[in-house]
Amino acid sequence: MIRCFPLVLVLFAFCGDPLEEPAVAKYREGLKADQLQGFDAYARNNCHGCHGLNGDGTGPLNAGHRYSIPDFRNADTFRNGSDVSAIQHSIEFGVKNGKTGMQAYQNIPVEKREKIAEYIHSLANP
Repeated sequence: MIRCFPLVLVLFAFCGDPLEEPAVAKYREGLKADQLQGFDAYARNNCHGCHGLNGDGTGPLNAGHRYSIPDFRNADTFRNGSDVSAIQHSIEFGVKNGKTGMQAYQNIPVEKREKIAEYIHSLANP
């Protein structure tokens, strides 16, 4: 049991609010007021893990660009459409086409999915 204790401490160290991570907090400071709710939901649901803080598709889980993840700053790269409704649909039902697929995130409440979609849409339409 004693040998497992350090592992438990490490696991709990990464269970905090993502908005408190220094890189996330710094990026958040530069956002417009109308982007904050969407970004907060984006960060708390770890969208930035794959898509990156700025939506460029280079999140830490895509190190070395292993996956073909769209750059949200360019609406032409969206696979299922770039309007808010299409983005919400992609979040809710996932993305199957392309080199990689994104799983469905139906566990995210509808109002949070809408805010995330609005935030993503704002990246391509500043």
